[in-house]
Amino acid sequence: MKIQNLREFIMLANIKNYNLAAEKLFISQPTLSRHIKEIEDELGVVLLDRSTRKVTLTEYGIYFLPFAKRIVTEENGYLYGLSEMKKAEMRTIYLGVVSEVNQDVEDLIARYNIKNPDAIIKTCNGESEDLKAELKNRHLDFIFIREGAEKDPSLSHIPLSSTTLKVLMPDSHPLAGKDPVHIEELKKESFLMNESTSLAYKDSMELAAAHGFEPEVVFQGNKSQVINLVRRGMGISLMYMDPGGIGYPDLFITTLAPIRKAEINCVYQRDLMQEKGQGKHESFLRFIEENAVS
Repeated sequence: MKIQNLREFIMLANIKNYNLAAEKLFISQPTLSRHIKEIEDELGVVLLDRSTRKVTLTEYGIYFLPFAKRIVTEENGYLYGLSEMKKAEMRTIYLGVVSEVNQDVEDLIARYNIKNPDAIIKTCNGESEDLKAELKNRHLDFIFIREGAEKDPSLSHIPLSSTTLKVLMPDSHPLAGKDPVHIEELKKESFLMNESTSLAYKDSMELAAAHGFEPEVVFQGNKSQVINLVRRGMGISLMYMDPGGIGYPDLFITTLAPIRKAEINCVYQRDLMQEKGQGKHESFLRFIEENAVS
């Protein structure tokens, strides 16, 4: 049953005049009559008494009218809801943030949201490679990840800040208090590392290999797990840390030599920005570019 036909039936039942109802509905009187007949044929009952000049409802019409109104109200409700969802989607920016992102990026996102209160920011966390895959699959609009010298040429990169590879060890470790600690001093250590897909893991293995040894990795996990195990004295770790670092009880954090740096970048697909042509993306991109490292 066509919803529009029900709307016309309700209008006619209220006005009780075919010509006036047709005028308000911007259709012809014969068209209105045909649509009412379609409802009656589908229901198998007569809804209107046509024996008088004034339109009156039959007992079937009186019974059916509140159901027709309810159906139309339900349609109005879900159409309004879907419209609001579409409007929200137009204001939503999907961001991917590497699990150990620095505080500056979180502050950056918060500052954008304050300047653009109508924007809806949805974020997810993950490893850099996973986030890049989600970006290329168009599930994310922008990602904030750590990157070394080699960058994906198919993506656009905006540098925001840089971090250095740090050595994490228990504060009771013989090397605690020394700054910097050279990679060669760690040859005999047990290493607790992030997942092998992380930039810190790859750079640590490269650096060790360049100095003639392969680290003994006894554990791999997320940042929180690694830090807790280092604090318990199970070994040391090499990890990219935010500038200035964060204080952890029972933990000593120092500079690794030789220095290995990584950038924290905002990464996106420029062709997708041009394709979407949506103000929300352009606005966010301009804001990021304004905060890029000069």
